[in-house]
Amino acid sequence: MPSPPDPLFALAASQHGVIGRGQAIDLGATSWSIDRAVHRGRLVVAHRGVYRVPGAPVTWRGKLSAACLATDGVASHRSAATLLDVRSIPVGRPELTTSRRQVRPASDLRVHRSVDLHRAEPRMVDGIPTTSAARLAVDLGAVLPESRVESAIHELIAHRGLTWDDVAVAVLRHSRRGRNGVGLARRIVERRHDGLVGDSVFESVLLALLADAELPAPALQVEIWIDGAFVARVDVAWPDRGVIIEADSVLHHLATAAFQADKHKRNLLRLHGWLIHEVTWKMCLDQRPLVERQIRALLESRPPGCFPGVL
Repeated sequence: MPSPPDPLFALAASQHGVIGRGQAIDLGATSWSIDRAVHRGRLVVAHRGVYRVPGAPVTWRGKLSAACLATDGVASHRSAATLLDVRSIPVGRPELTTSRRQVRPASDLRVHRSVDLHRAEPRMVDGIPTTSAARLAVDLGAVLPESRVESAIHELIAHRGLTWDDVAVAVLRHSRRGRNGVGLARRIVERRHDGLVGDSVFESVLLALLADAELPAPALQVEIWIDGAFVARVDVAWPDRGVIIEADSVLHHLATAAFQADKHKRNLLRLHGWLIHEVTWKMCLDQRPLVERQIRALLESRPPGCFPGVL
């Protein structure tokens, strides 16, 4: 009867022939047994704390996988584009992003450092941790010209299920002074909407802002009735606090009739005790900390269950 496969080598096979020291220990190996395997040639050092199985071919994916293991990083930029099958971007040197500060990249690697890697929403692609398609849309702006980034986004939308809402949310989540790539991705999103960001995109952006700020989850598209009559359907609200956030997208709210109706609706709601906070796409991007502070202050001023408003 053949012996069962060694779980260490089975994991390495799923990662293009490489395995990290921590992974091996999690599978039951000891530091002593790992060092002995290296001494006897059963493992080959690829990076500090990362090993290649002898006989496994040395491939581009293997080098990328090993580098990610060595740095606690994720495949990003042009390498993520390759793994996500963006064919307009050629395969280059293995490229990854890590949150570590003390990393000495090898000459055959491209290494980026990021303070917001936790927002990259990595997933495993072909056995390699890889940034999400939405994060990729932002990252590519740091290394490629605008026309090529836009072509890549269209490919991701066509073949990877990315949406323009996803790209807009990624722009917001990674928007900060000095963050490479965000400005370019923002221009592409705004051009895609002819400079006007629609309600569905804006709502996704606003929800991402609330989630990142760890604010209480709101109710969406809330119908409000006063004295038995329907008054409004609002974008985002905390009905038990009497707080409403209105996302003013130019596409919907600035048509003359809609503008007048919105003013009447909001005045009526305020007369009945609702707190209404109005935000725009530009405010979310350019004044995000201020928007977060203001919404937090509104919610703190109205504890849950304090509002007897009629829905």
